[in-house]
Amino acid sequence: MAHAVKYIVVLALLKAIDAHVHIDSIQLCEQKEYPIMWKVELQDSADDQIISLGAMDSKVNIDNDVLNRLLIYQKEGDKWNLFINKTDGTCKITEMFLGDFIKSLENAAGLKQTCPYPAGKYEIHNHPLDFSKFKYRDFPPGTLKIRSEFFPKSAEATELGCYEVEFTLSK
Repeated sequence: MAHAVKYIVVLALLKAIDAHVHIDSIQLCEQKEYPIMWKVELQDSADDQIISLGAMDSKVNIDNDVLNRLLIYQKEGDKWNLFINKTDGTCKITEMFLGDFIKSLENAAGLKQTCPYPAGKYEIHNHPLDFSKFKYRDFPPGTLKIRSEFFPKSAEATELGCYEVEFTLSK
């Protein structure tokens, strides 16, 4: 679940301590089978959002040999403007952007370690999102989109997984 968790974590990118984040949608980039698949169902609570179901099914080990291209856009009018484009090993990207936030998701998924994650199926149920633990906090307010693409370091043309998260950040 660590990476399904990461899927949800990516949305967390937007929650600065004095900001409110509302995740509007989480979806695969294309409706097809990837070697790394995610499913996330969110539920609004009185104060925030809860992962009612977060699931990841990975047929590959997820480590720094799996690259993560992280593209973050801000919507201005009807146009998406790219403001972050970062590619690195998945574990490095996870630590760089998520910090303690990912650790709470890993615990909820029953993982005994942080990244790397062995291939397998992971789930999270009824877990509140605590965006105050998010490491990266320099998101501008407004409507944002995170596109997270995964591919092997040895064969960058091979897509292992891809998802997009749209959210609204207000301060």
